[in-house]
Amino acid sequence: MACFSGKQRSEAALCMWAVGFMLSIYIVAGREFTVGGKNGWATPTGAEPESYNQWADRLRFHVGDTLVFKYPAKQDSVLVVTPEAFQKCNTSSPAASYDDGNTVFKFPKSGPFYFVSGSEGHCEKGQKLVVVVMTSGGRSRGAASAPAVAPVVASPALSPAVTVPADDGPAMSPFGSPAVAPTSGAARCIVAAATLLFSLVAVVAVVL
Repeated sequence: MACFSGKQRSEAALCMWAVGFMLSIYIVAGREFTVGGKNGWATPTGAEPESYNQWADRLRFHVGDTLVFKYPAKQDSVLVVTPEAFQKCNTSSPAASYDDGNTVFKFPKSGPFYFVSGSEGHCEKGQKLVVVVMTSGGRSRGAASAPAVAPVVASPALSPAVTVPADDGPAMSPFGSPAVAPTSGAARCIVAAATLLFSLVAVVAVVL
């Protein structure tokens, strides 16, 4: 049985490193979700197609992902609360409070996270959100895996805004035609790793 030469083993090791590096970049970078879509973090009017929790239940959240809450600064707020406070819309002792109008919350760990509006009466009208962040290899999705909470009366408009690394297509030569494919084993491995990463991004985008 033929054995790999030293050069082939080196190229194989480089290829594995390149694939792992590309995947780690994608995982560490995380994704960004805008809560409420174009309507932002607001009190539901009752005409929206789904609630905040229904929106969250359709998506997969991982450690390192971020939520973006957009709302009028100082006129509304985002509170991070306990499950009990979430269910009762108790805003008196939040774990964290934000009122800057463009709150960015990055998930530091897996598990459920509970958010409510700090403005009087807004939580009771449905301005509340629970997100379940998946563990490594976990299958939990959105609010479905969180402890049961009381139903809300209204639902906010939600169109998920997800930011993923863009695929700009094949490299082009100065004359507008695709660049010549690399010939060395190491170069081919790096190109393959990049292709794998872009394919993963495309698959994730379709799944979400």
